[in-house]
Amino acid sequence: MARLKLNPGLRMVEFAAGRVQFGLGAGGLVLEGTEETDRRFLRRLRQGFESAELDAVRTDCGLTAERAAMLLAALAPVLVPDSGGERLSGLRADRLAPDARHWSAVYSADSEGSLAARSRCVVQIIGLGRTGAALATALTAAGVGTLLLEDPAVVGPADVGSGAFRITDIGLTRGQAVRRAARQIDPTVACHLLPGSTAEQGAAGIFPRALNLAIYLDRDVADPRVSAALLSRGHPHLSVLVREHDTLIGPLVVPGHTSCLGCVELHRTDADPAWPEVVARLTGTPVKAAGRISADEVSQSVAAAGLAAHQALLFLDGRNQPGSFSAVLKLESGDGTVTRHAYPPHPGCGCVLAAAS
Repeated sequence: MARLKLNPGLRMVEFAAGRVQFGLGAGGLVLEGTEETDRRFLRRLRQGFESAELDAVRTDCGLTAERAAMLLAALAPVLVPDSGGERLSGLRADRLAPDARHWSAVYSADSEGSLAARSRCVVQIIGLGRTGAALATALTAAGVGTLLLEDPAVVGPADVGSGAFRITDIGLTRGQAVRRAARQIDPTVACHLLPGSTAEQGAAGIFPRALNLAIYLDRDVADPRVSAALLSRGHPHLSVLVREHDTLIGPLVVPGHTSCLGCVELHRTDADPAWPEVVARLTGTPVKAAGRISADEVSQSVAAAGLAAHQALLFLDGRNQPGSFSAVLKLESGDGTVTRHAYPPHPGCGCVLAAAS
């Protein structure tokens, strides 16, 4: 049965002279000239009730059928229809209640079904430094049900930070430590440690069919072997690159629909013909291996992990298009600003045509 309810993510502010405001930003609404009977009805809508109860509720509030209908019509932009689908329950419902309110405001819709569906999502995370570990725990806290963790490195003192690693994790593998931290957030989360390396195994590596999203984290530049493996498997993937002065989040690649990491590299080569040599030197020498285990700065790692988690959740929920589609979000360490740089499919890549064939 359909429910009538005001969007739980929007603030309701009552002023003198009958003015009522819903929401503080874009998508908000202001009603003028309301009476006390109207405001009683609005408060009941704030709680929500079944549509079959409308006559009883409006009568109890002292409204005529015509007045109630007029109010409902005026409130249409801030009413959320019942999704009628899966609902959160138990401890998960209590834990994710703030998230449900937030995403209801963002999506202008009942978001509980989307949050419940996250429990069936499978996300692979390649690279579990400070940024990757913080990202993994953020996704767990947001309700993602299964994480596939890839990073055989051992936790050292420089890994300890505000993401997932504690002093007591030193000596564990990063995957083991992240799994322990995730289970302390949500005991029902499934965390699987993947053996081997995507860079070494390529397309033949472990990559489950049910995967919803892979997130690849690295330093400085993307390893072409990982980029090729992710694209060849045909699953959506998001790149996060930690650099000296910034962190690059994106592109979020949906094979056949967006540009890929190869497109970004070709665009960079157009701007700097020496770029391929830079990539080759960073990925093909022992310098790269040493760089991989360098720890990320604490505040930048948390900020980048939050931005990457936000892009991932937008994609998993499937309601709004993430800003990193065919684009890179640059998080500057110097002043904390985020800028978006679009990278359309490069004519020299052919990834969109290859995926469609």
